[in-house]
Amino acid sequence: MADSDPKSPPINILYVDDNPGLLETCRLYLEEDQDCTVTTLESAVEAIDLLSTRSFDAIVADYDMPEMDGIALLKQIRKDGNTTPFIIFTGKGREEVVIEALNCGADFYIQKIGDPSFIFHDLSRNVRYAVQKMRSEIARKESEERYRAVVETQAEFICRFLPDGTHLFVNDAYCRYFGLDRESIIGNRFMPVIHPGDRERVWGFLSSLTKENPSGSIDQRIIMPDNRVLWQRWNTRAIFDEDGKVIEYQSVGRDTTYEKETEELLARNAERAKRQRKAIADLALDDAILSGDMEAALIKITKIVSETLETRRVGIWTFSKDDSLLQCLSLYDAGEKRTSNGGTLKTDEYPRYFDTIMAENRICVEDTSMDFRVSELKDGYLAPLGISAMLDVGILKEGRMIGVLCLEETGAPRRWYADEEGFASIAASLIAQLFESAERKQAEEALRESEERFRSLAEHAEDIIYRIDLLPEIHFTYVNPAIEEISGYAPRELYDDPGLATRIIHPDDRPLLDQIRSTGSTRAPLAIRWIRRDGEVIWIEERNAPIHDEAGTLVAIEGIARDVTALRQAEQKALLETDTRYRSLFSSMHDGYAHLQLITDSDGNPSDYLILDVNLTMQTITGLSGEEAIGKTLVEALPDIEPAWIERFHATALSGEPQVVDYHHPLLECEYEVLVYSPKRGECALLFHDITEKKKREEEMKQSLHEKEILLKEIHHRVKNNMQVISSLLMLQRENMTDPGMRELFRESENRVFSIALVHEKLYRSENLSRIHYGEYLEMIGDHILASRHIASERITLEIHASDIYLSIDNAVPLSLITNELLTNSLKHAFPDGRKGTIRIDLQKRGADILYQFSDDGIGFPDDIDFKNTTTLGMELVNNLVMQLMGSISLYRDGGTRFEIIFPLKPEGEDEE
Repeated sequence: MADSDPKSPPINILYVDDNPGLLETCRLYLEEDQDCTVTTLESAVEAIDLLSTRSFDAIVADYDMPEMDGIALLKQIRKDGNTTPFIIFTGKGREEVVIEALNCGADFYIQKIGDPSFIFHDLSRNVRYAVQKMRSEIARKESEERYRAVVETQAEFICRFLPDGTHLFVNDAYCRYFGLDRESIIGNRFMPVIHPGDRERVWGFLSSLTKENPSGSIDQRIIMPDNRVLWQRWNTRAIFDEDGKVIEYQSVGRDTTYEKETEELLARNAERAKRQRKAIADLALDDAILSGDMEAALIKITKIVSETLETRRVGIWTFSKDDSLLQCLSLYDAGEKRTSNGGTLKTDEYPRYFDTIMAENRICVEDTSMDFRVSELKDGYLAPLGISAMLDVGILKEGRMIGVLCLEETGAPRRWYADEEGFASIAASLIAQLFESAERKQAEEALRESEERFRSLAEHAEDIIYRIDLLPEIHFTYVNPAIEEISGYAPRELYDDPGLATRIIHPDDRPLLDQIRSTGSTRAPLAIRWIRRDGEVIWIEERNAPIHDEAGTLVAIEGIARDVTALRQAEQKALLETDTRYRSLFSSMHDGYAHLQLITDSDGNPSDYLILDVNLTMQTITGLSGEEAIGKTLVEALPDIEPAWIERFHATALSGEPQVVDYHHPLLECEYEVLVYSPKRGECALLFHDITEKKKREEEMKQSLHEKEILLKEIHHRVKNNMQVISSLLMLQRENMTDPGMRELFRESENRVFSIALVHEKLYRSENLSRIHYGEYLEMIGDHILASRHIASERITLEIHASDIYLSIDNAVPLSLITNELLTNSLKHAFPDGRKGTIRIDLQKRGADILYQFSDDGIGFPDDIDFKNTTTLGMELVNNLVMQLMGSISLYRDGGTRFEIIFPLKPEGEDEE
């Protein structure tokens, strides 16, 4: 942007737009110039109210806004006689809208389409043009005089003087700079007041000029009459007579105060960044933080933050469980060199402060006496402590604010720089990680104590407590000492002999193990017979729970077992007495039960099953009463049953192998899970379990999965938007720089961020969230980089060949950064002096690998540079990213430059089409 004219009145701009994000970005850009101040509003109606009491130099308004659009606003203020320059700044591009805007008196119509740097530059230029035009019409003569004064002020000052300081000539710029007229200088001894620290050096410089080396340059400071210290750069030539004696000096000088201040500012910024990097490294490796010593870690963090940012007070505060109090855990005071704690603030007494920090996650205040956001804290907190500036950053845990990192300055107001805000945010994140680590450590300690209590309880329990692993074969992995008393086998015997876990079970009950494998557990409690070491058969009652691995496979069973032999024997005696109760229970089961007997044809092949018994639920399923169902065949009772089921039932009836099948009842509109097992050879038992609600839940789960996919797309979209904001902020910073090298570095950073943002944009647009069509991505990023460098396609042709390549985000992001670096490097160096050429990018699959080729027909990569050991950031980044891809890179210099990169696809074809 153009340098602002210090003698020009500031440009006051009113910007109206219903998009808060664009309002802020545009304001930041326009206010980069010191002579611009921007007032923003989100409503045209509010703008009319404001214009009735205040005037502006220019008005910028969006076209499409609720309540009143931009053209309606223009018509209204023109109707009120307001002639302020008016600019329509909108995304609408219809011709009729443009014509209407200009006919209604708009000075310019600018579309929000294209490269943001060009759009904002065009807006700034048109605002300045319109304001300058207005001011020229109002006060042309004054404007011309100001312009001449600016030109003359910027001109170099020239003088000639004798060795004794008598001036022979000075120009107008010299006189204006020192505030004197020619008559008071020429013919007199005049010497500006040189800064005491530079006097000896200045005299030494003048004395060093010789007839052989008569000219030189020096930077020096002078003290002006108002005590300002200014920097000057003088180019001086000494004039000598024939004897080599100085007879006159001729000097041309200019003011370099701004340059020196800029150099000093950059040096201070670099020093701050260096301190911050060291502090972050020290904190990351600190013993107290690594060990989780909370008290020592908090003291270390507050002290390092205070020393690094040269801040008087640094405190760590956390919210109470009900968020009613903010409590100080640790506060370091650099002036007193001590740490304290215990302070509290009631959140309901300072609603404005807490509402602001909750909404924005930070509060940056350069002057506490002027900022309304902290005015509530003034009397009770800020004033007693003399706090003049503060920077508060929220400490977040899983998106929720659990505390605040407070940086407080005393004395004069203080400016907080962006890098200081970033450092404070990093410190806040470290504190949040420290809290999470402490909570995790407490949970682990509680788990350890719980395990110890369990083991102590298990070792002394009278019941058997066990774990049986089912893979690769059934075997005990834990059993307490009670098993020896009950079974006669010691725990070590069960560990050393895996087959004993099966042999200890009575042969007739071993099929229950298969039932447990298939269903995950048995009906609790499970009665099963064991064979003791001495051969006695005992009854064991087990209660168990299934253990699954991450894939959902049943891998183990944990449970409790007790000897119920005596009880079982008593139950056998009372079996006849309980038969009636059993039949009642059998009839009232929620699951349908049918007992079947195999029917074969004359050839011995299974043809059907005879129903021997059914409960009431099964009668509902078949639509037949018990008397009607018993004695009928299964096909007669369930005529719509699939013939293939008969074959499956036959396998169970003959082998005893249980199985589970699904059955849809067309009349009841119910879904059943049918467990088929064989009480004895030639018989089948069917257990119909209603899983209608389960099916409904599965459908609901599918819908939930779909909603999560939509949420994941939204996350990619928001990541893209946030990275686009970062790119825009880098662009704004670049536009404010005069150093071409720094501008190029920021442009490259913009393109790197954009290349990553575009990956997330493609994922957001993709139907498959795990991959993107990389050929389409390369077309888009290539067009963006060419456009950002203003390179026409007629001069540099970009060819992309990657039609069927799909990459996951893990491969797409590093490869995108590599493409950005290689393309940027080629555009910068391969085609000098406007040379035309072609850049080609090829991607193709080679088995389980991807071959990536980047080539150009430019002047070629220099032979004397090792691209794998270069000091440039771009090529170093390329080599590191290739390593991240677990690939290899080669360079060929045949007819230009060609890079070949080979890297593997993700396992299991995650990147495949």
